[in-house]
Amino acid sequence: MGLLSLPTMLNKGYSPALATGTICASGTLGQIIPPSIVLVLLGQQVGEYYSEAHPGTVVSVGTLFKAAILPGIMLVGLYIAYIMWVALTKPEMAPAVHDEDAEADPAIAHFGGVKRFLLMLFLPIIGIFAAWVILGMIGLTGPQAPRPGVEVTDFIAPAISPSIMALLVLVSVIFWLRYALFPLAPMRPLLMGWFGLLLVALVSIFVVNPSMSPSAATIWYAIPAYFMVRGLAHAAKQLQNNDVIRVAFPPIVLIVAVLGSILGGVTNPTAAAGLGAGGAIMLAATRQLKPVQASWPILWSAYGIVILLLISNNFDIRLLEAMSAENSLAYMVAFILFHLAFAGLLYCIYILWVAHTRRGKPVVYEISVETMKITSMVFVILIGSIMLNLVLKSFGGDHYIQEVLRSFENERSVLLLVLVVIFIMGFMLDFLEIIYIVIPIVGPVIYGGDMDPKWVTILIAVNLQTSFLTPPFGFALFYLRGVAPPSVTTLHIYRGVAPFVLIQVLALAILWFIEPITTFLPNLLPEGG
Repeated sequence: MGLLSLPTMLNKGYSPALATGTICASGTLGQIIPPSIVLVLLGQQVGEYYSEAHPGTVVSVGTLFKAAILPGIMLVGLYIAYIMWVALTKPEMAPAVHDEDAEADPAIAHFGGVKRFLLMLFLPIIGIFAAWVILGMIGLTGPQAPRPGVEVTDFIAPAISPSIMALLVLVSVIFWLRYALFPLAPMRPLLMGWFGLLLVALVSIFVVNPSMSPSAATIWYAIPAYFMVRGLAHAAKQLQNNDVIRVAFPPIVLIVAVLGSILGGVTNPTAAAGLGAGGAIMLAATRQLKPVQASWPILWSAYGIVILLLISNNFDIRLLEAMSAENSLAYMVAFILFHLAFAGLLYCIYILWVAHTRRGKPVVYEISVETMKITSMVFVILIGSIMLNLVLKSFGGDHYIQEVLRSFENERSVLLLVLVVIFIMGFMLDFLEIIYIVIPIVGPVIYGGDMDPKWVTILIAVNLQTSFLTPPFGFALFYLRGVAPPSVTTLHIYRGVAPFVLIQVLALAILWFIEPITTFLPNLLPEGG
């Protein structure tokens, strides 16, 4: 972002402080918005300490991913609100960009200007996601099996399962993007897709129920899915004509597939990470192929993975002594698709081995070496943190600190003290050191009480995010300093990130007082596999 966005923003007359602050702050959002390495490392610690204090309960990384989505979106909204406030009150810091070619765009002209086009583009998408949340709140969509502690006789299954609802939301967004970006294109295929989408929703509400067999549910969904897929094929073909969509759409689909498989309860984060790695290899191989028509084995392999995920989510394909006919057939199809996907992955690795970088090395070799370097660096930091923690424990320091924390009568007072300490340590230490030094000491105390572990962990994660922006050791600061032009000084960067650090503190305060922002989605969506 520093190499691509900063020079453009400076050339357009943006304030160096605002430009650098925006880039640093937005670059750290990956530490709170899933998939986040911070949440993965915290989840490993949290699961251990919470299960020790509360036997029989589990806090998984997938649960933390769900809990972090709304706080992450809220933080993005706060950033956008601040930038808009600066642009409106101090236009010299963020001058307006006038693009005459944009006014001539057919989509913009159709909606009557850039502002109306942006409203028509984004407001319905926000409305679609808001409808998803509202339907979950009123009980129309949600897990179709009772949670632990709920009697089966008292449980009423929601009409739409989370996986079907996620599919409806994703396809609705794609269809709306097709209409908003190409309003003059033929509408018949798109209407066919909307019709299939409506049929899927009606079948899910009035026909399919949790007691129905997977084969019967598949048959009921087959015809609506046909119309929906026809509309999706048309929308995908049209969206390829948009330069931004063509470049960004494949990575976005991969991100949605990885997160969707976790949030929809299809798989756990470990398997989803494997899916993401395989998808990234396929995307890298596709970029090496010219012409693009040579990538058909990769496309078929990708289709096989998608169908394989659907089969594994709807059928029991475990090898058992007694298997029903439908599960046996599903297993045979899954067996064939697995080998198809594996063959496609080997084909991609071959392409990346044949292709060479500018230094004359095979692409797959460079990828492996860089991955090994990053992994080794993380583990060296991890080993050093654990050694420091062991030294502290050997002198009984952890017991002394825990006794001091347990002397507080109010659990929230303890948590507030821990958050303040983590915030101060963020000025001097990296998040890895903080996680493996602080959490093992305070974890048995803050996770041993009655506070919701999801809420506590997200508060810690948002707090750790500030360590990337707080000088003098904020990673984002000296990373950007290394690629910024000489006209941008270190003082510019420090002044730019200061408001965003305050925004993160404000976000912490909001999450502190409004706990459902963190707990809503984990309670709505099912547990992962």
